[in-house]
Amino acid sequence: MSLDASPASTAAALAAVRAASPLCLCLTNFVSMDIMANVLLAAGASPAMAHSIGEVEDFVGIASAVLINVGTLSDDWIGGMKLAAKKAVELGKPWVLDPVGCGATPYRTQVCAALLRLKPTVVRGNASEILALAGASHTTKGVDSTAAATEALEAGKQIAREHGCIVAISGAEDLVTDGSRVLWAANGVPLLQQITATGCSVTAVVAAFVSQFPQQPLEAAAHALSYFGLAAELGSEGAQGPGSLRVGLLDNLWTMTEQQLLEGGRVHDVTVETLPDDLLRRVLELTGRRAGPCTSLVSKRWNRLVFSAPQLWRRLQLSCRSLAALADPAEQQRWFACKLRLLQRPLPGAWRVEQLLQLMLPGGLRLLEPQICLPPAEVAAYLAQPDGALAQRRAFSIAAQLRQCTALHELVLEGALLGDHMVPAIGSLPQLRRLSLQAEFGLPDDLPTMLRQLRHSLELLHLSGPCMPPGTVAAVLAHTALHLLGLNCYAAAVEEAQQLTALRQLVDLHLISGGDAPVVLPPPSQFAPGLESYMLGRVQPQAGGATVPVQIAEALLNVAEYAEGQLGLRRLVSPPSFDRLMAALLPAGQPGFTSLALLNPLLHVSALQPARPADSNPLAPLLTLSVWAGEVEGGGWEEVLAGLLSRAPSLTRMDLRACLDGALPASLLNATGLSALQLGMNIIEELPEGPVLAGLTELDLRWNPIARLPPALGTATALQRLRLAQAPLELVPLSTALVSRRWNRTVFAEPALWRDVVINSEPLAALTDPAQQERWFACKLRLLERVGPLVQSCGVRDHKHRLLSPPRQQLPGAWSIAQLLQLLHPSVLYELIIDCGWPEFPEIAAALELPPATAAQRTLGIAPQLRRLSGLETLALHCYALSEQEVQACASFTRLFTLGLSAALGLPACVADVVAQLPAYLTFLQLEGPHMPPGTMQAVQRHTALQHLQLYVFESTVEDPRPLTALRRLTQLCLVSGASAGASHQLPVVLPPPGQFSTALRCFEMAVNDLRAPPPSSIALQLAWDQLMELPEGPVLAGLAKLNLSGSWFPRLPPALSAATGLTSLRLDGNEDLELETDDLALLQRMPRLSKISLSASAAERAPQALRDWLGPRLVVVADDNTSDIDLSSDGDA
Repeated sequence: MSLDASPASTAAALAAVRAASPLCLCLTNFVSMDIMANVLLAAGASPAMAHSIGEVEDFVGIASAVLINVGTLSDDWIGGMKLAAKKAVELGKPWVLDPVGCGATPYRTQVCAALLRLKPTVVRGNASEILALAGASHTTKGVDSTAAATEALEAGKQIAREHGCIVAISGAEDLVTDGSRVLWAANGVPLLQQITATGCSVTAVVAAFVSQFPQQPLEAAAHALSYFGLAAELGSEGAQGPGSLRVGLLDNLWTMTEQQLLEGGRVHDVTVETLPDDLLRRVLELTGRRAGPCTSLVSKRWNRLVFSAPQLWRRLQLSCRSLAALADPAEQQRWFACKLRLLQRPLPGAWRVEQLLQLMLPGGLRLLEPQICLPPAEVAAYLAQPDGALAQRRAFSIAAQLRQCTALHELVLEGALLGDHMVPAIGSLPQLRRLSLQAEFGLPDDLPTMLRQLRHSLELLHLSGPCMPPGTVAAVLAHTALHLLGLNCYAAAVEEAQQLTALRQLVDLHLISGGDAPVVLPPPSQFAPGLESYMLGRVQPQAGGATVPVQIAEALLNVAEYAEGQLGLRRLVSPPSFDRLMAALLPAGQPGFTSLALLNPLLHVSALQPARPADSNPLAPLLTLSVWAGEVEGGGWEEVLAGLLSRAPSLTRMDLRACLDGALPASLLNATGLSALQLGMNIIEELPEGPVLAGLTELDLRWNPIARLPPALGTATALQRLRLAQAPLELVPLSTALVSRRWNRTVFAEPALWRDVVINSEPLAALTDPAQQERWFACKLRLLERVGPLVQSCGVRDHKHRLLSPPRQQLPGAWSIAQLLQLLHPSVLYELIIDCGWPEFPEIAAALELPPATAAQRTLGIAPQLRRLSGLETLALHCYALSEQEVQACASFTRLFTLGLSAALGLPACVADVVAQLPAYLTFLQLEGPHMPPGTMQAVQRHTALQHLQLYVFESTVEDPRPLTALRRLTQLCLVSGASAGASHQLPVVLPPPGQFSTALRCFEMAVNDLRAPPPSSIALQLAWDQLMELPEGPVLAGLAKLNLSGSWFPRLPPALSAATGLTSLRLDGNEDLELETDDLALLQRMPRLSKISLSASAAERAPQALRDWLGPRLVVVADDNTSDIDLSSDGDA
């Protein structure tokens, strides 16, 4: 008889057990013997409880199946277990392993691992036990499970594949797998957890069922779990507690009928079609439209779900490139018809803007602001249509309603297209004073005529579109009362911009050009006195590529911004005269600049000589000077800083980031007027003494390779604030807050104590009482409410996802990370690190197989809170999933130096666009996920100030890395490609020749093996957890100081290591099969500088004594079951 995944097979399997009454030998713990024997008898089997070494082999000979339960451990008992398992395998009889409490202690885990190597037929345990048995980093609570069965599925599959067994994972719903196929047994009641040894007993039932179907252990185990769970369901109907449920369970195991199993048994294969609509729709959303339209053709159900998934249709881009392959006119016609039907799909409850206006009283409206904005990709797609018919469908059609708005003072129209019929309607508005028009597809040609028709001079005018219609600037000049003017052309230049200087009442001016044609913009000094703010420059091309600078006062730059005495210049390129440029950018009537920020400037030393006379120096009142990611021509920073400092006698604050590579310039060390100096993100190894230190109250040395506290700080006696990367200082213990109320008030009001705060949810694992959990949350919340405005650096560690929004595990009094961020002050917080860990299996697979798991529940849910934190300089998000909104929030951080985005389920497609928009002075970037969105490498290439770059791609190939050779400031580069996809034995990317990398590159890491093309000066190489079986020879080995080969499959010490004569550190832990021999001593002796070598405990124990004696203090032994917890970056090995 053959079993399948149906209740009928459950009934058939039970009938077979009752008919055969198989003898089950149970080597189990004292607590479970009673109920396990009774359960087997009630199910129709015969129990035998024996564990003595002297008789266990004989019992195996007469038994039908063997159960080994490790609940009670002793040396004799363990010996009996091993004998029984070996004898069962020898006789071809099934045996079942129950790894009770695996992971609770190292000893218990080692015993379970040893038994697992003896080839069990079935392994049955709860999720925590299976995770621990697979070697996952997971803490258990003895026999209680702290994880859901769904979380351990991938670990169970791993065990099944590696050991050729069936793994049954118990939980709210039981899962059984053979490594590829998964069966789902959905019977059971939560109250079973309150009866001791019920889990042990169900393992005995599994053994009985498998004894009758040894060729189908997967199905037999699933049917045993369903039968046991259904008996518990029936027994709970009249149960008042655990005691009566125990009796009811035994009774229903005995009385279970075929009809009850057919009606109540729930066993089936886990497939896509078994998923409910909501979960399948979410899976399709995660798959994305890149899967192609084929997903909508699978079935009518899939078609309905695809077209009802909002995430798939938020952005739409039409491209006619596929038409080139369609030569048949009929095929071309079908292409257009399909695209049109797609766009015409109605939305439920949709309405049009004109219908909404009809419901209002237009005669009383003073402000109207309809906005229908489209993403740039969609704008470009519609503009490419030859007849504009599709674009016309996006045009506003509210002209008739607009004419009735006779009291309208301000009108804002933002949409795809302003039709020609809208022009006379806007021109007829009698009270209009403020007008803003934004049309992605183009402003109407009659716009100049409409501006002349307006009855009153406008106070505010903002026009935005691909280009300005001819005559627009001349029509604007008629509005002499204009205070605020904005002209934004993102595809062409603003023509005749010089004429705008005739507007004598301007207070705010925005002139932004697009395209790549040369543009000369009027200097702000030529406008009438009264200009208080301006923004002049060129917008970044939508299609990518470099931004062409504009010309102002003979200088080339991308953007110039000014407001309230503060001037910011982006990508200033070698101005002929710095003084003339400053004078041209200073609005008439203003005394000078109080703040100057130069972002990505290219400065020529000759432009700063000679200094301008003091009576006409716009920098005379300068208080703050910032230079980020700058470069110098014709000299060095000594000459540039000397020229800038001589022009700014009042300067008190200087911010010099990502500029210096070496010693501090003497002119800076002698700047005695400075009180605050920021030198973050440079390459400064030592801080020399200098007069500047004596007057400093603030000093920032973050992200510099300073190995020890600089002795020169002893002269900085006035210093009040010192910032050092990776060196937070705890000034006083927090226990002093308990001394008295006065001390408590003082401690919580001292900013220095609360600059760095870390919230770690791990202690919750030890709190089983709901009241204790609630107190934990309440205490943390009160603390953050009190000190939140003082926190400058905040870290959140939440690997169990108790703080997700909404929390994955609802605990009493729980609050989320989103609520936590609301308590932090946006202008104070500069560093935010959120580490929510990674899943134990690919999320897409889980979503396909497990109904409870959805990626939407595992995003952080903090997009609105992130946008608040405008002052962030460092941001790291390490989690299961990131939403597009959370990633897009990163583009708004104008001060960001460090960004790390890590998502196990995949980075959103918008990552490339967001990276391209990040500040040009970004110095550290980490992107980690199964796939890297297209265009990411080109976006990274823009950031020429990058010093540290890490790209981890686990399920696919990283893009062509050759553009990275343009990053000349890189000191550390990490490329991991296809590590989880088994691409460890060949490199799927082509590295550039070594000479093309920057000579500043000092550390290179890759998780794929090609040592023939190393960077020119590598000193550390990490090849950890790559499942390497051999190490090829290569010239990079000769120059290495540190090498990490942990977590691979080396059977012997690689002979290629003989070339690594300069090694000081070698990691080989995690190589379980590594066998060291006496001959390896000669190889290791070729490394005279070797001071540390790490080995797994088993490998070290097997090593010859002569080898261990030579290693002596060099040897670091790592426990076999702790290799997953090793910090791969410790000691700088990464």
